[in-house]
Amino acid sequence: MVIQLLWKESKKPKLMDREPLLSSLDLNDYAEWLVNYQYLTRVSSVAYWNKIQTQPDPLATSQRHYFGIAEEPPGLTSYEQMRQCLRLSMRAGCRGILYGSHSPLDAKDRATQYRVKALEALNLETQFLLAWFAFGKAEKRTTGPENADLRGLIFRAERAELVAPISARANNQYVMGQDAAYNWSGVVLTPESYTGDLLTPGALRKIITRRRAGGCEYTLDEGSMNSLIFFTQSDSLNQKMTEYAAAYGKRLAELAINIARKRVDLFEETVYGLRYLETNVGTANIAPKIPNAGPIVDRALKLLDDADKSLRRRDVSQAYLDAERATRELREAEREFWEKATANEVGRPVTPLSTNFYDMPAYLEFYQKLLSGRIKPTGYNLIRDGDMERRGAFSDGTWHTYEEESANLAGKIYVDEESRRSGATGLRVNVAPRVEGTAPVEAECPSIFVETSFPTQAGQMICIQGWIKIPEDLTNSVDGLRVYDD
Repeated sequence: MVIQLLWKESKKPKLMDREPLLSSLDLNDYAEWLVNYQYLTRVSSVAYWNKIQTQPDPLATSQRHYFGIAEEPPGLTSYEQMRQCLRLSMRAGCRGILYGSHSPLDAKDRATQYRVKALEALNLETQFLLAWFAFGKAEKRTTGPENADLRGLIFRAERAELVAPISARANNQYVMGQDAAYNWSGVVLTPESYTGDLLTPGALRKIITRRRAGGCEYTLDEGSMNSLIFFTQSDSLNQKMTEYAAAYGKRLAELAINIARKRVDLFEETVYGLRYLETNVGTANIAPKIPNAGPIVDRALKLLDDADKSLRRRDVSQAYLDAERATRELREAEREFWEKATANEVGRPVTPLSTNFYDMPAYLEFYQKLLSGRIKPTGYNLIRDGDMERRGAFSDGTWHTYEEESANLAGKIYVDEESRRSGATGLRVNVAPRVEGTAPVEAECPSIFVETSFPTQAGQMICIQGWIKIPEDLTNSVDGLRVYDD
């Protein structure tokens, strides 16, 4: 783990620990949780810290190993995602940051080396902006065009303000995609004497601002998470930030180029895996068109070469910006492919390998096996004494049924021979409105539960199968019959 203390204080620290990446928790909801969780305490002497996730959950990693993925791909939890979590932590007023790891940082594998570079870049950026995070106060509202994917967090400190962009796109906890926006603008409430600069590693760049009702409006030809905007009227603060930019700039640019090159390599490797699968194994009908990696990679490498040239010319800020631009197109290609490939998933974390782009070859191969019928159940039935169609299945405790009380629905369960398929008995289920002809708009919970349990172990693949007969069309139901695991 890496611990970063943003400001020394005598308050008792309390750690917030939640891992949203590759889970069902959207980062927009995670942002609100970070803020609202702190209202649960009534003790003013508590300083909240946040633990930022840098790796997938160990259980998800174990599942990935079961499907033959021996090595964790670098960037499975990406630099951009960790950076977003960091800025959301700052917005929530966290006084310390802990970067959590499930494996040591001195390993030589590709995933660890990516993580080391990402953490170094995050720590340097935090040091670069420490004044706002330590002394500043974040506004709850954000700035930027309404309903835009790129929004700006606003931090206020004495004699200065900062706009730190975040991506507001849904499902960023899986694949972030690119976050750039053209003609990006917003309004910040500042004194009339404040002027705006684009705060980049290496240098400050003047930006277009104008006074308008509600504050100072800024406009950037191109905005991204790198577009930190600094407002002040103080020449001394301006000089200090210029010195900080020069001090941290070169290393931040080097790290940005290094991280981008690792991202390009992994994109190319994943697309190659998709091409191999399509050619040699075949892919399921859900597989979208595979990105044309050649031109995308060529354009990315050209921008990275330009970044290297700018770095050698000591144009650090240009090198830093070119490194981020280099991965925009491929990040968007990753997002688009992943969204289409997993569009039919009801809950992505439930299905193995569906939560990120780099697992897509294995995900599609698994789906192809399922649809082709090449995966067959083997071994013995894990349910004690077999299935529910034997006599006594519901009286000896193997299977259980519950009829949930509901104000507007009535459920009935019958065990009888007429409902059987191949055994001695079957289960007949009927759900209807309590008052005939008055179907409810919604039901708060299922009216009927049918449950059983069986022993399992880690790494075991389970095939759950059954037969359902619907003798008549279902009426007065939007959802129809849904079967799911819990």
